[in-house]
Amino acid sequence: MNGDKEQHRMLEEAGWEPEEVEDETIWRNPKDGNWYEQDRAIQLLTGGEDVGSSD
Repeated sequence: MNGDKEQHRMLEEAGWEPEEVEDETIWRNPKDGNWYEQDRAIQLLTGGEDVGSSD
């Protein structure tokens, strides 16, 4: 599965809300209401693990 799609699915399942802004998806943290770029949202969700990387 594409890493970006996997990350998107993980964030949605965890209750994060996506918003499209200038060809980029940002995410609202359900715990604090703050908005984050997808990479940072994944870091917060996973405790810093690199998830769904294409490396």
